[in-house]
Amino acid sequence: MHGGDPTVDPSQRLKALRSVLAEHGLAAYLVPHADQHQNEYLTPRNERLAWISGFSGSAGLAVVGLEAAALFVDGRYTLQARDQADPKHWQHLHITTDPVELWLKRHVSAGDAVGFDPRLHTPGGLARLRTVLENSGITLKAVDGNLIDPVWTDRPEQAPAPVTIYDLTFAGEASRDKRQRMADALTEDGLDAVVISAPDNLAWLFNIRGADVDMTPSVFAYAILKSDARAALFIDKAKLGADVRAEIEAQGEGAVTVFDPDQFAGALTDLGDLGVRVDSATANVFIVDTLTAVGAKVDVGADPCTLAKARKNPVELQGIRNAHVRDGVALARFFNWFAQTQPGQETEWTAAQKIDGLRAEGEHYRSLSFPTISGAGENGAIVHYKVEQATARSLGPDEM
Repeated sequence: MHGGDPTVDPSQRLKALRSVLAEHGLAAYLVPHADQHQNEYLTPRNERLAWISGFSGSAGLAVVGLEAAALFVDGRYTLQARDQADPKHWQHLHITTDPVELWLKRHVSAGDAVGFDPRLHTPGGLARLRTVLENSGITLKAVDGNLIDPVWTDRPEQAPAPVTIYDLTFAGEASRDKRQRMADALTEDGLDAVVISAPDNLAWLFNIRGADVDMTPSVFAYAILKSDARAALFIDKAKLGADVRAEIEAQGEGAVTVFDPDQFAGALTDLGDLGVRVDSATANVFIVDTLTAVGAKVDVGADPCTLAKARKNPVELQGIRNAHVRDGVALARFFNWFAQTQPGQETEWTAAQKIDGLRAEGEHYRSLSFPTISGAGENGAIVHYKVEQATARSLGPDEM
């Protein structure tokens, strides 16, 4: 069950989590909108923030204390958060003007501990919070295992989504050539390896695509690339058909080796004494702490894949142009259709269904990149408005 279910008493979820906090000796617990790869869009299984608060936006943070709870969002979600997270149980605060650390200083005493899941936070994301709390005598404590999970009794399962090879006719560069370029970059920086934790970087490097998250061709996995261009890919093997796995591993003798995800932590411990780059934006605290504990020389910086991925080759550039032409055709067809409708004849929902259907007819279409924002009248003021069929507004004149 996710946030927004009117049949669920939100106080019972808070009560259950607070019981777990007490068992762990914690005064509060951080619940970010995040997964272990720092994705913006989450699978239902990872929607912990929505489950505990009711808020279903794509960015935010909850803090649950033993007596009080607060939900922090930015200006995009002010209206949505107040509508979804019951003010009887949640304080609603702007994450910039009334930041998390100030709320914790008001509600947590010196000597207490604030817990967090190290797989859902980056070191940079916690740096300021850690400094402020420690200056107030409050400990920020990493907790093994997420404390939401044992009380979320009907947490959805994550079915393995099949991985496909991204064809060279679209990628424009073979995976083995990309790996060699990234390995050369490591050597130039005097490093021995890089941990790749961002799903988009991993998809680019190995020329693979997946469907672990709706509307995003992400592949949930980790990789370790060495300066000799050999790579270890940690991925659920149920996602890999025999032909796909053969294609991934047939990149030169031993160049890519596929491992199960539960072998990733052990592989990190094998990097002791090596210089290892971890990405400042996507590497979670668990990765950094594990490497540090075994004596690795952790270099927190940019995954070299990030800039390389942004520099599009001629094949990719032409692919972008072609995609915009196809989408422009779909939009032109939609505008022509809409011009022939009468005021009140269509709704936000039917308009969204129409444009979505026209886009789906295009060559190479896979999915939308986000739900179509179709808002009329007062709904147009909601920045990330998501139309629902049951509540869709009729499209009247002069209010688009």
